Amino acid sequence: MLLALAKKQLVAANAAATSTPDLPIGSLTGQPALYAQPRYGEVDGHQVYIQGEGNMAGFSPVTLCTEIETGETAWISTGAVLGRRLEPFTTTRGRGKAITGKPANTKEAKA
Repeated sequence: MLLALAKKQLVAANAAATSTPDLPIGSLTGQPALYAQPRYGEVDGHQVYIQGEGNMAGFSPVTLCTEIETGETAWISTGAVLGRRLEPFTTTRGRGKAITGKPANTKEAKA
């Protein structure tokens, strides 16, 4: 899913290009900033780990995402990554009861 989205974004960026840039569209520019601890978010309704941020020729900034279900990793336009957070939405507590829909750092989740 992530690789297909990244390919679609690359095709759109190539179609929108009016002049030849110094770097080919889709090339990372500079050194990406990777996080020491992954963050979480959603891309097209799929939960992802957010591993870092960077800049890419043709569409910038971009976010390095790994889909939780499949392990697929791709650089995705930052605007496509929604619901950024430090913890996943679903956590367990006590007798294995799941808390869904709220991050684990809220008052209700700690009770």
